[in-house]
Amino acid sequence: MNKARIISSVCGFAIVAAALTHAGCSRDGKKQAGNKGGKNEALLESLKETVMSESGGPGGGGSDSPGGAKEAKAEKRGLNDPGSDSEVVAEAKKVLKCDPERLSICEAYKGFLASDLIKGGRADKTLSRFTEDKNPSIRYLGASALLEQGIKDPKDKDLAGRAMGALEREKDMDLTERLARTVAMFDWKRSGIEEMAVRYCREGPVVGRTMMLRVAMGNNYSPALYEVMKKAAATDPDADLRAGAVTGFANIPADKHGELCKLWVSIARTDKDAKVVARALEEAVGFQKGGCKDHYDELLALITKSAESGSAKEPNTAWALAAIHRQKVSTAAQKERALDGARALLANKSNAGIVRSSALSFLCKTLPKSKGKALAKNHIDPSEEFFVRTTAENFLAGKKHF
Repeated sequence: MNKARIISSVCGFAIVAAALTHAGCSRDGKKQAGNKGGKNEALLESLKETVMSESGGPGGGGSDSPGGAKEAKAEKRGLNDPGSDSEVVAEAKKVLKCDPERLSICEAYKGFLASDLIKGGRADKTLSRFTEDKNPSIRYLGASALLEQGIKDPKDKDLAGRAMGALEREKDMDLTERLARTVAMFDWKRSGIEEMAVRYCREGPVVGRTMMLRVAMGNNYSPALYEVMKKAAATDPDADLRAGAVTGFANIPADKHGELCKLWVSIARTDKDAKVVARALEEAVGFQKGGCKDHYDELLALITKSAESGSAKEPNTAWALAAIHRQKVSTAAQKERALDGARALLANKSNAGIVRSSALSFLCKTLPKSKGKALAKNHIDPSEEFFVRTTAENFLAGKKHF
C-alpha cells in the first residue's frame, strides 16, 4: 500500500471533518443542538469508510492487510479453487447465466447435472469445493450434483469436512436443506465428522436440524445421535422439527425397540400438533412389521377418539389404520377396530378432506367389492368434499390409484 496515498486520504478526511463540524456536526458524527445536517453525518461515514478501505483497515481491501489477505483467500474457494477440475469449472460457469430464482429449470443447470464429467464420483472433490463458493447458485449446484450422483466414497475426510463446514456457514434455507442431506450421506464416524454433525443436530439452525434429523440416522446411527433425536422428537418447540425427528429413527438396536415404541405412543398421546401426532401414529404402527404391536389397542383408541372429535387433519392417521389392518401380528378384533376407525374418520365431516378420502380409499380396497362400491356411491354427490368425491369416482371408474 502506498503510504503517501494513505496519508493523503487521512488528511483529506480530517479537513472535511473539520469543515462539517463547523457546519453543525460534532467530531464523533453526532448532530449538535439545532443541527439538521443528517446528510453531513452520512458524508462523514462515507469518507471514513473510504479511508479505512484505502488503508486496508476494517473492511478494507488493501492487499497488504489481514482483511485483504482473507478476502484473497476467500476468492480462491469454489470455482476459483486451484484444486477444482478446470473442465467441470468451465461447465459450471455456464450456470452463472441462469436466473437464480429459476435455477432448477435452467437448461445449463440441468445440463451440468447430466454431464458425464461428474458421473461416477469423478468430480466429487470439485463439487465439494463448489459448496464453498461465494455465489449461492454455485453452492446450490455443488450440493445438488452431489445429491444427484451420490458420494462415491462416504469415508472421504476431505469431502465430508468441506460439506460439514459449508453446512455450518450456510444461511440460505433451501441450500441448508440440500447441504444437510449431503452431509447425511457421509459415514460420519469414519470420515471424522461425527462429533460436529451430532452437535449440529443438537444446536444448529432449525431448517438444517429438521432435515438432518429426518435423514441422518439411515447411515449414521450412534447412541449420541439417538439421544439427540429422542429429545428433539419429544420436546423441541418447532413442530416441523419434531415431526422430522419422529420419522427419522432407523437402524435402531433391538434393545431400544421397546423404548422407542413408548416414545412414539407418548408423542401421539400428548403432542398438540396434528402433523406430529399423525407421524408418530404411523411410525409406531409400521415399525418392524409389528414391533410395537403391544401398543396397538392404545393407538386404535387414540385414532378413534381423534376421528370422533373431528380433529384428524393428517392422512397418516388413516394410513396408520390401514397398516394395523395389514399387519399379520394384528388380531381379528384389532383389524375390525381399524375398519371402524376408518368409518369414523369418513363419517365426521369435521375431519380434513384428505383424511376422509384416505379412509375411504382404505375401506374401498379392503371391504368386499360390493360393499366398497356401495360405500363409494354414497360419496359422489356434488356437495361432497372434493378429495372424498374424487376418490369415490376414481374407485367406481376402476382406476388403480385413487
